[in-house]
Amino acid sequence: MLVNFVRAIIIYIIVLVVMRLMGKREIGQLQPFELVISIMIADLASIPMTDTGVPIFNGIVPILGLLAMHLLITVLNIKSVSIRKITCGKPTILVYRGKIDEETLKKERFTVSELQERLRGKDVFNLGDVEYAILETNGEVSVIQKPNKRNTIPEDFSIEPEYEGLPYDLIVDGKIMYENLSKIGKDEKWLQKQIVKFKTTPENVLIATMDGKGNFFCQNKSEKRRKRKMRREAVITIVIILVIIIGEWLTQSYSKKTLGGVQDSLRELKEEILSSEIEVSELIKKTNQIYDKWEDDNQLLSYYLEHDELEKINTQVVLIRGFLESDTPQDAIPEIEEGIYILEHIKEKEKLSIKNVF
Repeated sequence: MLVNFVRAIIIYIIVLVVMRLMGKREIGQLQPFELVISIMIADLASIPMTDTGVPIFNGIVPILGLLAMHLLITVLNIKSVSIRKITCGKPTILVYRGKIDEETLKKERFTVSELQERLRGKDVFNLGDVEYAILETNGEVSVIQKPNKRNTIPEDFSIEPEYEGLPYDLIVDGKIMYENLSKIGKDEKWLQKQIVKFKTTPENVLIATMDGKGNFFCQNKSEKRRKRKMRREAVITIVIILVIIIGEWLTQSYSKKTLGGVQDSLRELKEEILSSEIEVSELIKKTNQIYDKWEDDNQLLSYYLEHDELEKINTQVVLIRGFLESDTPQDAIPEIEEGIYILEHIKEKEKLSIKNVF
């Protein structure tokens, strides 16, 4: 019980740090790739908390790997609009100028009832009041009501508001949105003229939009802050990957040396039994030495290898010693061979190979 309690505290701290490094958005609305990573982290964290036979590092290392993956995808999303569309998708218009787009509704697997439910969640109870309804990439529905149906309704004062339309992003992170340009009936040449007024170029623009009234908005990138954030995330990603690679190399080297050494000792013991030239008391003494050496090595191996696998070696050595103590050394040979096989299985299981990955 106490072991599980301590493990839970350690995993909690690790997951808390990981979630903080992933950013505040993880606490709010999730993008698809963020949701997948969050679910996987929850699952990975639960295994070592409940099963003391699984080394705690078997949960921590994959969680750190997912953190590195998340930071890498985040950097790529910032750099590339195309990758952002793949990992996050793009907003979809469900209601356009007061009319439900049935094809889009089917494509997004939305029913009219579900749409109405989402609208009610936005305090919109009449579909006729909706000018635009947009399904965002995080699954939320954003609503733009008709001008005369919004709070402080203009029709209460007998005012007929102008048509506003839907604002379109024309440049995002220095990338021109050609599809949106065509929707408003403009081309790149026109956009360049608008950008010149702000004494900048499309590559240096963070966001440029135009609303339904033709009002153009443009904001330049803050390169210093942006690059500093990207640099930090890139450094964290590289450090995590390097730590995992170096850790894997060190553990593989130690496992190969330690498990190989025990295999060699068991093979020597087998040859000595088959030669019948050594007294049983000497064989028992050597078996005890193998057991004591294994117990010492086991302390470090248990941090990253499954405990059940390591216990099998303990059992084999005890069986071998039992046959020797009962003066039936020949019966110990199958157990020695079984121990050698288990050790080889553990080594092969920990290797990075296509077979082990899949």
